[in-house]
Amino acid sequence: SDVYKRQCQFLTIGNSVESLDLLRNKITAVGCDFLGKALGPSFDTKINNLHLDFNPIGSDGVDKLANGIAQNKALTVLSLTHCNLDSKCAPAICRILIYLSLIHI
Repeated sequence: SDVYKRQCQFLTIGNSVESLDLLRNKITAVGCDFLGKALGPSFDTKINNLHLDFNPIGSDGVDKLANGIAQNKALTVLSLTHCNLDSKCAPAICRILIYLSLIHI
């Protein structure tokens, strides 16, 4: 989790990143918590594409991610293919969709 924490700290200061592909990085709910905070409304991130495919995020991870990114106005693409999601993540996905103008999810 230290690696995710350092990457997320970079995102909060390096706001020139527009696309973030973190496919197959073994990101769990803990990593999603860091990502959600780094991409939340407290920081002026410019990321418009976030790809988290093939990570064991699960419903708890989507919930933690949604807590931060639900009010991120830059994000237009969120990809969560093969992330061990089930019906329990529906409320978190709804929170994301309510606030974001996602082109693709």
